[in-house]
Formats: sequence, structure tokens, C-alpha cells
Amino acid sequence: MVGSALAVPHAWGQGLPAIAGRNFSLDTYDGVAIGSVRIIGMGGAAIATAEGSSGTLLNVAAPAVRSPTSHGSWDWDFHIDAVTTTSATDPHNSGFTDGGGSTTGTAGLSGVVRGWGAALV
Repeated sequence: MVGSALAVPHAWGQGLPAIAGRNFSLDTYDGVAIGSVRIIGMGGAAIATAEGSSGTLLNVAAPAVRSPTSHGSWDWDFHIDAVTTTSATDPHNSGFTDGGGSTTGTAGLSGVVRGWGAALV
């Protein structure tokens, strides 16, 4: 493996121009973190901890995750969330001020019966 790495004279790139200035973006998601308090507190990084109806926004298996306090053969969950950035001057972190804000809302209902979960978000 070391020999094959040394045999390549240089990396073959796409020939893109070098980044100069602030006119670029590396974002994969261009919105605010929405969901439960735990999801927002971690900045939206909640794939492994997503549970219930609000976790369905990040992980489709979240409705089937049982809460530690759920002891019956069925359970249900709902959420109503809203996030607003009315006083933000650069809500997309692009370096340009668009003067406005944005409001995002979501609602959902999920249920689980004997290990099978379903959600409507």
C-alpha cells in the first residue's frame, strides 16, 4: 500500500479553482435545528439519540424507540415545535445580511405497538 501511494505523482482532482475570499459554502443543511430540547442543544446532531415523533425528523426508526418509562405493550408521542429568527441579520451564515428572519414549524404524532412504530410528521 505504501508503494502504490508513492507511485502516484500527484492527486487527480477536478481542476476546480482555489477558494479565494468568502464567496463559498460548505453547508449540507441550510436551516435551523428543530426538534426536542436535546436535539436543539446538540445543534441538530441527534441521529443516535433521536426518539419519538420529534426524532422522526432525523431518523426514520425513531418512532420504534421505546422510552425508558414506557412499560405497556403500546405507547404514543406527539410534538409541536416552532423556531423563529425574527431579529437575526444573517440566518444562513452566508456573510450577507438579508434583513429578515425566518420561522420554521413542525408537528407530529407517533405510536408504537409491540416494537412496531409509525409516525405522521
